[in-house]
Amino acid sequence: MLCSEDDLFEYKLYKDALISQEDYQTLKEKNTYYLCLNDAIVITNIKFYSKLQVINRLINKGHQKIVIDKVIEKLEDIKVIDDEAFYDSYVEFKIRQGYGPVYIKNKLHNLGIDRYVEMSYDVQYEIIEQLFHKSNPHKTNYQVFTKKFTNKLIAQGFDLNIINDVLNNNVFESNHDVIKNEYLKLKNKYEEKYDKIKLKYFIKNKLLQKGYSSDEINKIMEEDYND
Repeated sequence: MLCSEDDLFEYKLYKDALISQEDYQTLKEKNTYYLCLNDAIVITNIKFYSKLQVINRLINKGHQKIVIDKVIEKLEDIKVIDDEAFYDSYVEFKIRQGYGPVYIKNKLHNLGIDRYVEMSYDVQYEIIEQLFHKSNPHKTNYQVFTKKFTNKLIAQGFDLNIINDVLNNNVFESNHDVIKNEYLKLKNKYEEKYDKIKLKYFIKNKLLQKGYSSDEINKIMEEDYND
């Protein structure tokens, strides 16, 4: 049974001491508190958790809610559990990971914190633009890239209008040049394997699979075959 130093003196818990049934019951209740408190300290020493996360972990360890509530109150008093500080730390961490305000707000809700996440237009724009350039937008089909990029950023919690502003304000290499480079690579690689007609259909199918339109591909092929 876990006891505090004060309990040892208050209840005269020396070796072979006899205690009343009432005192035993009191100490038993205190023991459940100390066990729960000990588990809570171990949990909070591992990682900075929200209040709800600590409660759920203590429930999973079999502690009763009435005891957990007392332990949580104690840990909040000494700032071991602090949802205000957790909020600030979590938001900063998720922003560094490249997530937007909607995503972060939803995650915080799941962690027991219902708060608005403020992220200015400029901050969102800067993050989205960084993600845009990391995605190598000039190495793929413009239409395919913008669709995938937009869907990804919406899922990460960013404002659609700001996503569109970033896309509109950054210059893409024209699809014509991208397709032409892809076409020439395929042609150089396979022109000895196929005759002229088969090569043409083979390359076109390859480019269609990459998401380019038939009209765009035909223009590139016409240029090449007319040269």
